[in-house]
Amino acid sequence: MLLWTRAAVIVWALFFGVTAFPGLDNVIGVLVGSAYGWTMIAVGTAIGGLFAAFAFSISVFAVPMMLDRRVDALTAMGTSTKLVWNNLPAMIGWGAMVIALFAICVATGLLGMILVFPLLGHATWHAYLAVARPEA
Repeated sequence: MLLWTRAAVIVWALFFGVTAFPGLDNVIGVLVGSAYGWTMIAVGTAIGGLFAAFAFSISVFAVPMMLDRRVDALTAMGTSTKLVWNNLPAMIGWGAMVIALFAICVATGLLGMILVFPLLGHATWHAYLAVARPEA
């Protein structure tokens, strides 16, 4: 979280210099009212996507692995990253599905999480079994 916050401050400084933050009341107008703002939104979204991809890759198989095997968190995160890299097309599709389901949850005021959260948990467990333990 600290790295993400620091990255956001750096992106703001790169596009708007050391000018003071205009406050929450005026930030939307500053961002959508200038070419710098739109470019900053694009760059910030790309950087946020990198943070999200990293978080996804270290965690997607780490939790099921720690429940299934006796491994420490760092080993599970490293193995999860390796499994994601070795199955990149399928994992990009999986990530896109998670984003779409999350968007549905947000659109329903997070009530969709009642159905989506257990469904994703169950599906992740079976994906883990298929990818990390092909003999199972």
